[in-house]
Amino acid sequence: MKERIKLLLYLWTIGSLGGVLFWVLRATRRVKVKGYEKSKFDPKGRGLVLICNHPSPAEPMFLPFLFFPWYLFSLRFTPYSLPDRQHYNKRGFLPFRKVCMPVDRKNKRDELKAFEEMERMLKSGKVLILHPEKERNNEEETEKSRFSDSGKSMRKFRLGIRKLFLRTNCSALPVWIDGGQGVIPNKNDSPPWSHFQFPRLWRGVIIKIGEPMELSNFPKNGVVDCLEDILLGLADKEM
Repeated sequence: MKERIKLLLYLWTIGSLGGVLFWVLRATRRVKVKGYEKSKFDPKGRGLVLICNHPSPAEPMFLPFLFFPWYLFSLRFTPYSLPDRQHYNKRGFLPFRKVCMPVDRKNKRDELKAFEEMERMLKSGKVLILHPEKERNNEEETEKSRFSDSGKSMRKFRLGIRKLFLRTNCSALPVWIDGGQGVIPNKNDSPPWSHFQFPRLWRGVIIKIGEPMELSNFPKNGVVDCLEDILLGLADKEM
C-alpha cells in the first residue's frame, strides 16, 4: 500500500506536469500523434508491451505521456521504461526513476535479472515501454540495419524478446516516431560538463500508433521478424 501511494503521488505530480506539457505540444502541432485511441493502450488485465524505434534519446521522453491522463485514475495504465543503467544514473534522469527499471546491457547477469522482472511484470498485467533494437539507430547502414520501402531505417531486434513475448502471452503495440533526432540529437553538442541535453521542443515530431497485436498468432520462430516487418510497415503508413 505504501508503494502504491508513492506511485500515485509521483503520477499526480511529475506525471501530471509531463502530461500537460505533452498536450500543449500536441495543441501547438509540435507533436503530431496519429492513430491515437484509448482502447489501444488498455492492457485489459494482460501485459502490454509498447515497442518503438529508437534513433535518438528523445523517444523515451514522449512515449510515457501517450498514457496521460489515464494513469492518473488507474494504475493499470502506468507505463514502465527500461533505460540503460548508464543513462539512468545521470542527473537528468532523476525525475523519471520511479517508473524505470534500469538495465546494464553489458552485464549478462543484470540482463537476466531484468528479463525475469519484465516477465513478472507482464504476467501481472503491467505496461512496458520497450526499444527492442540491439543498439540505437544512427541511420548509418550496417549489417544490423533494416529498411522500410521508403528508406526509413532501424536496427534489428534483440532475439531475446522472442522468449519474453512467448512466455508472458502479452500483447504488443507498435509505435513509430519520426523527428526525435531534431529534439535531442544522438551526438551531444552540449558543453562537456553537462549531464543533460536541453530538448529542442520547438522541433516537429510525428508519432504513429499501430494496432495492438496478439503475439500468440505469430509463428513461434518468426515473432521477431514479424514485429520488425510490422514496425517498418508502420513507418511508411499514411495515417
